[in-house]
Amino acid sequence: MPQKAKPSQPLVLRVEISADQAQALAPLLAPDAAPAQPAAAPAPTGPTPDMVAERARLAEREAELQTRLAEREAELRTRASELEARERELEQVEATASEKIRLAHRAKRVADAEGELDDRSSDLEHREAALDAREAEFEADVLLREDRIERWRAELGELEVRLDRKED
Repeated sequence: MPQKAKPSQPLVLRVEISADQAQALAPLLAPDAAPAQPAAAPAPTGPTPDMVAERARLAEREAELQTRLAEREAELRTRASELEARERELEQVEATASEKIRLAHRAKRVADAEGELDDRSSDLEHREAALDAREAEFEADVLLREDRIERWRAELGELEVRLDRKED
């Protein structure tokens, strides 16, 4: 349970107000809007020991926060450089992947071209074989004709000899 403040000790509240908040509260704190302060409380003339201790504590806290902020900034810079390195690696991997895709396409085109060349080569071989066969047929035909012509010459020669005999 919370302890109740003793009536003999004054209640002290400490409030931290930022500059933005002070501007928003300014109309409420204007002298004409401010409630009348009790005359019994004397105005402080200088910093009290509590105020000095509080300022020291706040300064210490601020230094601690500044240190933590600097550490956090250094950590963020390190992480950013690591991220940049990973992005460069990723770009290299992407380049490697695109290179692999490009090489695969090139290999496919080469394989297609080789297949087409094989088909053409086979077609040329068939045509060459057909030409060789036709040439052999022509040569055989020429030889047969030459043989016939030789026979006809021989027969003609015999007929001439017979005709010469009959004429004689």
